[in-house]
Amino acid sequence: MQPSAPDHMNQHNCSYKWLAVYRLLTVSCPDPLMLAS
Repeated sequence: MQPSAPDHMNQHNCSYKWLAVYRLLTVSCPDPLMLAS
């Protein structure tokens, strides 16, 4: 049994979910960095 394997996959899935949310936010809202520059 390798309990670290499922945890590793869960961390990747979580990061991908947050990355998708971040992309949705950046697409729906203007990028503050772009506005500042």
